Amino acid sequence: MTEPNDAPQPDFITGDSQIGVGPGGLLTIAQRGQVLIAQGILTLFGTKENLIDSAPLHQVEIKRCKVSLGRGVFATLNGKKYYVSGGLTEAESELAVDGLTQGAMIKANTLKLIEVYERLTGKKV
Repeated sequence: MTEPNDAPQPDFITGDSQIGVGPGGLLTIAQRGQVLIAQGILTLFGTKENLIDSAPLHQVEIKRCKVSLGRGVFATLNGKKYYVSGGLTEAESELAVDGLTQGAMIKANTLKLIEVYERLTGKKV
């Protein structure tokens, strides 16, 4: 029997992620969504923790989104292209910080998302 502490930890998880679709990801489908990479699967959840999409990481393509100034990427899952911001960790969400600091945190989490993707897939973004 597996104990809760024995459960595998996710490779990457953030909340407060903006997730969008359409041209340039401009149609927001989750303002405070969640991005999760665990057990080789990338999963996107909506604001109310509803499943948006999920795919094995090796089938996902991630590209940098230059117009987001490093705060997000384009991720293609199951043939559908999403804009995904780096979001904030649970601890970061609880901090009362100004917009500039929050933007830096989102940018750092986007870089972490890219690093985890590159490490686990061997692909360069």
